[in-house]
Amino acid sequence: MKQIIPLTIIVIAMLFSCQNKEKTEEKQGNRDSLESDEYSFDNPIDSIIYSTEVDTRYDEVYHFLTWHPDFVNNSKDVGYRTYPDEKDYAPEMIWKDCGDIRVYFIPLESPWAGICKNIVQFKKNGKLDALSLEEIDGKIEDLCEVKDKEGKTYYLLKTCLFVEHQGIVLWETIHAFSLGKDGLVQEKLFHTNNGQYNQIKLQCGGQRWCPLDMYNMELIGMSGFDEKGEIPVVVVAVVNEKDWPTGYGLKYQWNGTYFEYVGKCDYDANGYL
Repeated sequence: MKQIIPLTIIVIAMLFSCQNKEKTEEKQGNRDSLESDEYSFDNPIDSIIYSTEVDTRYDEVYHFLTWHPDFVNNSKDVGYRTYPDEKDYAPEMIWKDCGDIRVYFIPLESPWAGICKNIVQFKKNGKLDALSLEEIDGKIEDLCEVKDKEGKTYYLLKTCLFVEHQGIVLWETIHAFSLGKDGLVQEKLFHTNNGQYNQIKLQCGGQRWCPLDMYNMELIGMSGFDEKGEIPVVVVAVVNEKDWPTGYGLKYQWNGTYFEYVGKCDYDANGYL
């Protein structure tokens, strides 16, 4: 004989179930809201970097940019990485726009230093060029452009690697390139009597402590790229046998076609040109 359950009991049970479900969803919503507030990011690249493992991070960013080619024109000119779990860390640049390109720097941490791998994106069509520049050690310091007498645009990319391991080691590198039909082209813009170079790399510090403000030091100084009427200049610090800056620099000045070495000059690596 079937047992008949009163309709009142069924209705009460349904109401109770709905209330419990609503409370559960409310708690979950509150939890998600708290997590969203605590781990909020200004841009999706920062979110990807934070949420992915080091060995897949570069590929994830590359895939995102492939699927969203319009991101380059719908985001800020400069993007930063934040550290939600580490409040003491200052935001660091992870992309910068200049002229017709944007360069992304995807951090790939190692036990001894911060390594970055780059992706270049063209602003006109959103296409990517990840092969023309070699893997770059260090973080982006600056990205600027200069035009020659015929109006051709060249780009200068400056990177920096700071390591604190049995002393202080600092590398700064400046790369010169242009845009070709098939992607980036390395350009030998730095001319001396002995040769022509597409990049300059300088190391300072070795395995010893330098009597300098390493966090504010510039081994390679750049000026005149933003100011109208100024001649673009690049100065490379001269270091002594102890790998310390001497207060002098090697000056390269733009002559309308390339950066011509014009001689030594006073240069304070903790100051400016």
